[in-house]
Amino acid sequence: MIVVCPQCQQQFDIDEAKIPPKRVKSKCLNCGNWIYLREEEGELTPSPLQLGLQALQEKKWQQAQKYFQQTLHQQPQLKKQIAQEYQQIAQEYQQHQESSQALLTLKHALELLEDQPALWELKGKIHLSNQEYTEAEHAFQRALNTTSPPPESSYLLLGELYHLLKKSEQEEKLYKQALTKSPQSAPLLLKFAQVALHNGHFTPAISAAKKAKKLHKNHKNIQQFCQKLPAIEAFAKGVKLFKKKKFQQAAQIFEQVQDPLNTEAVFHYYCGVCQCMLKNYTQAIAHLEKYLHLDAHGPKTDKAILFLKKTIQEFKGLEVHIHLTDAQHCHLLVETQPPAAQLYLNNKPLGQSPLDLNNAPMGEHLLKTVYNSQEIEIPLVLNSGIAYRVEIDLKTKDYQIQPSLDYEVVEN
Repeated sequence: MIVVCPQCQQQFDIDEAKIPPKRVKSKCLNCGNWIYLREEEGELTPSPLQLGLQALQEKKWQQAQKYFQQTLHQQPQLKKQIAQEYQQIAQEYQQHQESSQALLTLKHALELLEDQPALWELKGKIHLSNQEYTEAEHAFQRALNTTSPPPESSYLLLGELYHLLKKSEQEEKLYKQALTKSPQSAPLLLKFAQVALHNGHFTPAISAAKKAKKLHKNHKNIQQFCQKLPAIEAFAKGVKLFKKKKFQQAAQIFEQVQDPLNTEAVFHYYCGVCQCMLKNYTQAIAHLEKYLHLDAHGPKTDKAILFLKKTIQEFKGLEVHIHLTDAQHCHLLVETQPPAAQLYLNNKPLGQSPLDLNNAPMGEHLLKTVYNSQEIEIPLVLNSGIAYRVEIDLKTKDYQIQPSLDYEVVEN
């Protein structure tokens, strides 16, 4: 039985069987106030709060909420504690993938305490898991605006959302603002360094990474980023040469730093344009396509497409259009051998193979094929904007995932 002190709200879990029959009250071990365990006639009289906490322990979420509502009518001064209990219930609902119930519970919590960043953060996470990006952004913004200074966690959550939505300029601006509030935060410095590099702002990226290393040199992600600092510094020098139209010298530097920077979209942009200027068309096309594979909605996307079309025109004599999906979707093509396998994305049926899905959601997914009662599960990480071709051999269970671009040749 859960017993709550009416004075200090301290909770005690008491074995009801061990309460002596004539014992009516006991002193609170925390504040010394009397806690009544029974009425004089010997009947147990747990309060609505006690009943709610008991239901919470028993994972009876709706029953718990009913008792908490009764508690608020009797003791409105307990609204902070009740809001925290609602938060716990919402988290449980979310873990059981009952997001509508989780959001409804959070609505009640926010009616009690709308200035609690943790409640808004949880609301944003639930919307994010539902791919409701506008609602998630609003919730994270509210979390930032509830207290001063805003919590670091709210900046990180909103930054991750901007990163997911390919809003790198807003992401960089956000972390820059966050660092004015928390200049000694190693996680914020690292995030700023990563997005500044992505946007081609090398000097602030290098400076932020070095500060983060001084503050938290044993942090794994900081160590990994700082291992690339010599390559980033060399790459920055190469970009300066590039801007001075010294393309051959720039290309030599770019080649030297290719291994550590191969996953950076901005690296492939400058390499591609540089090779285009040097008329090394095969390399130019490979780098510019790689840039779009990594960041089809990045700060240099429009220029990358222009140079890619120009390179194909000069190299192959073809005029092409390049079709990109929006910033939240990609083009997914699935082929199986033999065909006619049932396809599922995150356990939602898609139909039979071959499949051509123009609006597949970006992000991490699980693609499942079912053929003759045999299942194959394939993890996918899909970037927005581009196409992915998945080829599956149902007999050997081998598969290949190839990112590509949707080209359309313009007939003259």
